[in-house]
Amino acid sequence: DTLRSRVQAILELLSAEIEALEAKRQQDIADALAQREIIAGKAEALAAKSTANLNFKKASADMNELFDNWQKLQKDGIKVPKAKADEIWKRCSKARNTFENNKRAFFATQDQLAKSNKNAKSDLVSKAQDLVSKGAEAAVDYRKLLDQWKALPKSKSKSDDALWEKFKAAGDAIYAAKLAKQAEDDVSFA
Repeated sequence: DTLRSRVQAILELLSAEIEALEAKRQQDIADALAQREIIAGKAEALAAKSTANLNFKKASADMNELFDNWQKLQKDGIKVPKAKADEIWKRCSKARNTFENNKRAFFATQDQLAKSNKNAKSDLVSKAQDLVSKGAEAAVDYRKLLDQWKALPKSKSKSDDALWEKFKAAGDAIYAAKLAKQAEDDVSFA
C-alpha cells in the first residue's frame, strides 16, 4: 500500500513536471513567434517608407540585419509550428521584395533623371560653343543659357564637371570678346 501511494505521488509529481515543461515550451514558442512578428513588422515598416528621402544604404543594411536575425532564429531558436512560422515568413519575404523593388525603381528613376540632365547640359554646351563665333554679340544669349544651366539639378559626377568646364570656357570666350569690343569702343570714343 505504501508502495502504491509512493508511486502515485511520483506519478502526480511527474504529471505536474510534464505540465510545467509543456507550459514553458508553449511560452518559448510564443516568444519565438513574437520575435519573428517583430522582425516582420520592422521589415514591413521599412518597405512602406517613402523612397523620396530614404537613405538606401542604411535601409538596405537594416533590411539585411532583419533577415540575418530571422535566419539566426530559424537556425538557433526554438522550433515553432511550421504553419505559423510560414505565415510570418511570407509577410517578411513580401516586405523584402517590396523594398527591393522600390529601391530598384528609385535608382532607375534617378539614373533616367541623371541621363536627361546630362543630355540637357550637353545641349547647352553645344549652344554655348556655337555662340562663341558671334563674339561680343552673344553675351545676352549666353546669359540666357547660363540661367537654363542653373535651373538644371546639380550632380556630383565627373561628366557634369567636364560639361561645366566646356560651358564656362565658351562663356569666358564670349565675355573676353565682349571686353575686347568694349575696350575697342572706348578707344574709338576717346
